[in-house]
Amino acid sequence: MDIILEILAEVLILTIFQCPGAFIRWVVTGCRRPFKEVLADDSYINGTIGLVVIASLIAWIVL
Repeated sequence: MDIILEILAEVLILTIFQCPGAFIRWVVTGCRRPFKEVLADDSYINGTIGLVVIASLIAWIVL
């Protein structure tokens, strides 16, 4: 049961942070490619970038 919950949590978290991560990648790369391409490129990278950046901003604000 724990494995199923971990998989669901990872999928939900990465799905939630996928759009912000894709937006950050799109802006950092200079908006050369259309946003839809960056969003569809690699959801795992987009989700991880979104999670890291948002968690960093929250930590920076709180501390």
